[in-house]
Amino acid sequence: MTGGPATGKTVAVAQWFGTLGPIAREWVTLDAGDDRPERFWLTFVLALERAVPGVFAQASAADVHRLPPGFLDRLLTAWAAVEDPLVIVLEDMHHLQRPEITEDLGFVVEHLPGASRMLLTSRADPHLPVSRWRGRGWLAELRQRDLAVTLPETAELFTALGEHRLTTGQVGRLWSHTEGWVAGLRLAAAGLKDRADVSAAVAEFSGRTPMVADLLADELLHRAPKDVSEFLLRTSVADVLDAELCGALSGRSDSIEVLRRMEADLQFVMAAGPSRDTWRYHPLLAEMLRLELQTHRPEEVPGLNRLAAEILRVRGDIAGAVRGLLAAGDTDRAFSLVFEAAYRRADLSDIPGIAAFVNLFPRELVTESASRMLTYALMLGLAGQVAEAHAWLQRAQMRISDEPEPRVEDLVTLDALRLLTFTVTAGAGDEIDAGRRAVEAVEAGLNHGVAGARARMNLVRGYLLVDQPR
Repeated sequence: MTGGPATGKTVAVAQWFGTLGPIAREWVTLDAGDDRPERFWLTFVLALERAVPGVFAQASAADVHRLPPGFLDRLLTAWAAVEDPLVIVLEDMHHLQRPEITEDLGFVVEHLPGASRMLLTSRADPHLPVSRWRGRGWLAELRQRDLAVTLPETAELFTALGEHRLTTGQVGRLWSHTEGWVAGLRLAAAGLKDRADVSAAVAEFSGRTPMVADLLADELLHRAPKDVSEFLLRTSVADVLDAELCGALSGRSDSIEVLRRMEADLQFVMAAGPSRDTWRYHPLLAEMLRLELQTHRPEEVPGLNRLAAEILRVRGDIAGAVRGLLAAGDTDRAFSLVFEAAYRRADLSDIPGIAAFVNLFPRELVTESASRMLTYALMLGLAGQVAEAHAWLQRAQMRISDEPEPRVEDLVTLDALRLLTFTVTAGAGDEIDAGRRAVEAVEAGLNHGVAGARARMNLVRGYLLVDQPR
């Protein structure tokens, strides 16, 4: 059974262990000190002797400083005399790293008497021939995804923890964000206890929440080898991980090997693609890593995000590129990228595609400048959201009128868009005059993008609508 920290391994095994009835059984919890052959095998044999007193007495008399020749043969000979079922649990197998231990343990497992069973728990795939055992049908495996609680179980867990205020939607949001990780759900419940505003507490829960961040940092980041922790931090800016992205972000040429090793060892790193050539971090882990990077190495954050954004832009992943640019603080570049992509879809008359790109950019950032508001209005118009586009155009007009010295480009864009709105809605007012001003500005050499490029054509349409000669 493999799973990350606090995924419920011990609880699940303890519940199963308790159902065994009168069967001889023993539980061994390992630690880093057991990663020595003499100590491990002495601990192991003493557990067997406690389970079946007298049978393993000779084997348990081994020297604590040196394993005698033929030790494993004597152990297995004694074990073969046990006719009744015998169950041994070895908890936290990830502490056993020495090949001389795991090789011998694999030999013992392959020669277990038929009535005996051994259950192993680990945070990482143990260094045992599990592929061979899997092929022989000897193995029953439970992994972190199997230990994750389901949505109904999540609701039951919150009820059992005394939290009755959550709506079905809020339970679903926490379950989705934790991906059923039991410890994460328990921490979410603990964070709700002193909060009157449940909706806000649910919305704020993330890998940046102190209790969650501390647990993940202590158990995963800080315990990982230095090169792995460095890799985790630098690649955390990407949502989907692959060889090219991770190689560029980490500076390593062996990114695939690192990702595969982390998938086996950390459990919070999952293969994401059908070909198993892309990976992702658990949402809470990714958020914690980004917090660590921002807190301890803020100077690296913009550069890493820009690097990832450029790779994604070249690939055509506009959504990923925009997220990277926003994280880097390049708001104007992100906005330009959204507009360019939306306008390309307009040439194809792809209204849903335009709307999808428009929705990539956070609306609270649109209001930062009149220029952005005007462009946003144009994008909404291209997406067929005429009423909303007109509302943004009015907001932009009010912003410009309040500015002591508005930009000439903004004034011309406003005139051109008012004319465009007139040609679409056949409204009334001074839009024709606004259109004339826009055309004059463009013909005088002012470049103000798409709206300006179409100003003369829209002015002709406007004249036709009001039946005025040119």
